[in-house]
Amino acid sequence: METGNMNPRRPPAVFVMAILNFVFGGLGLVCMTCTGIGTGFLTYMSEQPFGLANPYSGMMEIMKREAPGYVPMIWAHVVLETALAVVLIVSGTGLLGMRRWAWWSSVGYALVTIAWQIAYALYTIAYVVPAMRLWSKHMMTELQKQNPNSPAPPNFGDNPVLNSLGPILGAGFWIAYAVALLIVLFLPHVSAAFKAQRALATSAGGTEETWQGERGPEASNSNE
Repeated sequence: METGNMNPRRPPAVFVMAILNFVFGGLGLVCMTCTGIGTGFLTYMSEQPFGLANPYSGMMEIMKREAPGYVPMIWAHVVLETALAVVLIVSGTGLLGMRRWAWWSSVGYALVTIAWQIAYALYTIAYVVPAMRLWSKHMMTELQKQNPNSPAPPNFGDNPVLNSLGPILGAGFWIAYAVALLIVLFLPHVSAAFKAQRALATSAGGTEETWQGERGPEASNSNE
């Protein structure tokens, strides 16, 4: 009896999203590594004396005073986004094997990402952007004190619209991928393929086996 054609084929869209999971997961790890290093650097420089080589002196003090929970929020963002990046990479591996758990973990990643990115962007615009304006004015004032004969440089940090673009675009970037991931995973033929793979694995032995759909009838073993 021919059994090779019983294996559901992996939809091309699933393969594409699996590869993108690796890409976006890796990008997330890089971004959070840079954010963590940058936060540590600014914390250290903020405690050092002010000067031309260190305009960040006093920055963290102002940010913590004007933005409630600023430091805990940053590190919560780093930890959560790092965990989500790992989930994305692991689920990408599972998607290549048409594992049902990878479908669920990808859906979970997308929902958590959408909720967190919206919340973090609102927090940044409501609290961090105004605090950054205050610090920017403080920095420009200190620079003018040390260089009274020099013309004041342009203060781009005093523009709330420009400062709000960063969190909006950043959140929009990650939300866009999360929405695209949800759309693909909930396509009828994609959901059907995962359900068929799960049903086939269950009927074969009660556990989810490695996906073999790409092999096709011509490459599968047959039983007489």
